[in-house]
Amino acid sequence: MTRFTDSVGAMLLLDELDVAVIIIARDDESIRYANRRVCKDLGLGRKEIQGRCYRNVFWPEFLPVFDRLLARCELGGKHKTIYYWAEMMMWEQISARLIVWNGAPSILINIANISDVARSEFKFENIAYFDNLLKLPNGAKLEEDINELASLETVALLYFEIERFDDINNLYGWDNGDALLKQIRDWMLYSETRRSRLYRVNNGFALLGRKVTLDDACDRAREIKRRFAKSWTLTAGGNSLQLYCTINLGVVYGKYVKNEMRNLLLRTIRTRRNAKVGYSVYDERADQEAKRVLILRDRLINSIFNDMKGFDIHYQPIVSAGARQWVAIEALCRWRDADGNNVPPLEFIPVAEQLGLVDHIDRWVRNSAMRLCAELGLVKRGFMLDVNFSPTQKI
Repeated sequence: MTRFTDSVGAMLLLDELDVAVIIIARDDESIRYANRRVCKDLGLGRKEIQGRCYRNVFWPEFLPVFDRLLARCELGGKHKTIYYWAEMMMWEQISARLIVWNGAPSILINIANISDVARSEFKFENIAYFDNLLKLPNGAKLEEDINELASLETVALLYFEIERFDDINNLYGWDNGDALLKQIRDWMLYSETRRSRLYRVNNGFALLGRKVTLDDACDRAREIKRRFAKSWTLTAGGNSLQLYCTINLGVVYGKYVKNEMRNLLLRTIRTRRNAKVGYSVYDERADQEAKRVLILRDRLINSIFNDMKGFDIHYQPIVSAGARQWVAIEALCRWRDADGNNVPPLEFIPVAEQLGLVDHIDRWVRNSAMRLCAELGLVKRGFMLDVNFSPTQKI
């Protein structure tokens, strides 16, 4: 193991290097030395860096990278990794090795800016794994990072989407919508104090936290909810714009964090939220229900656009006791799904309303019922056909 001392000559030499050099003590994870390049990159003085735990100095998105390097160093040898620093839009090569610094076991970390080389070498990866607007890793990168985790026992995923974000774009313009997303990204990065990495996933944001408890994840979820209870201030055309927006937020913890996370995250925020805290925590039973609803939606769409396949009308006669004859019939819509299961109207009608397809059902029931009345010769004065319509329809 190489031995170093903090002699004046050694520090002057390290200060002249065009790479960031950090020395971290193995016992308490404090920074024993940081050269001039580190101070410049962080915008801090050397006294503000040295002596502090590296977790309290570096940006949260760096911490998982450092943690992996430090763990590998314990196995011996020199280790390297390539990292994209989204906030500074830089590619960096980070290397670490065990040393003895002033007689104490330490870890030497070098960080070199390789952006010029990486922009061409990693151009495809940047396109495939990073969001172009926010310069954050995307859903594909999230799933790749999850696959690389050695253990899921203390891993947490938080995910949230802005409700009716399209309305914000339509009302205030895409530029303001983009500015809002960037402001949310900046707050998420600066307020993150745990071992988490921020991702742009689907139409929202995800946090992947390592070595955290479920309580930690729920604390962070409440912190995010509190921030969204306040306005976001944007500047548009020299004017200040106050935007309030609500979010759907879900937490997935431990063994449930697995591949194909993007779909699971969407299902999680769509399950019934805890009204008291305002977010959902993944539960297998709730997820099964969410999956069932998705299947129901898909089958309902296919039935409606396949000539109303599976739909039927049950007719209930209304008989006058005195005249002992039909005076009306009530048309009742029924539906069997692709597996032949009877789905109650109270279940499929609300789904059809959400999909904007209930008018197709109403029109089909009305026309079919009127045609049957004509075929049976029931089109006469005083006879009534009773057809129920969705309250969302204008008759």
